[in-house]
Amino acid sequence: MISPDDRLSPRVIRILIVSPLALVGEGLRLLIERDEDLRVSELVMNMLEAAETLRHNELDVVTIFDEWGGSDCVALVQCLKSIKPRVPLMVISRDLNPPQVQSILTAGANGYLPLNADPGDLRRMVYAVSRGELTLHRTIARGFLDYLANADVDHSLPSFNELSPREQEVLAFLVQGMSDQEIAQALFLSVRTIQSHLNHLYAKLNVHTRTEAAVVALRAGWFPPSLDQK
Repeated sequence: MISPDDRLSPRVIRILIVSPLALVGEGLRLLIERDEDLRVSELVMNMLEAAETLRHNELDVVTIFDEWGGSDCVALVQCLKSIKPRVPLMVISRDLNPPQVQSILTAGANGYLPLNADPGDLRRMVYAVSRGELTLHRTIARGFLDYLANADVDHSLPSFNELSPREQEVLAFLVQGMSDQEIAQALFLSVRTIQSHLNHLYAKLNVHTRTEAAVVALRAGWFPPSLDQK
């Protein structure tokens, strides 16, 4: 269980690692906890354990090592997002194919990291997704963006002009990976007002999460992407 110390310091980011391979999970724990402000509160090995842990504990980030691939990882992401939609989630995977990346992001993940990334990139992505940012590692971003640019446009989507000017502004900031609080500050509005605009956007775009909305906007070519390509 999560220790009381995790709840005492607002600086500590509490992380759940989901890995079917114990050695990989323990390795991720060691790499993540090199930063004193990051703490792996739980390490589990399957969907059932992950769902129960997320349901009964306060966590800030879920990190999944994708050993399953394909639809199994997508199903895990969907399951965890259905339990606590506001807890951000990132996936570490060998599979860098753009269709799989899109499926994972559309399911609700905030970040996607290749297995051969540097340890520093791992910790930076944990921080980024904890802020609600949509983040792709530089080795994935270019191919994924090219894939989106060449994909067929979904003609069932509303046109960009069907969104209100304020909804367009909110969506533009969302694509940049900004949190509700950051968007509210940028537009001099309350967080509740921003969340209301987001709910209207989700309904118009037929999506359920901010990540899905960002993927739809990028695929439609409404905004130039602002993803991690450093």
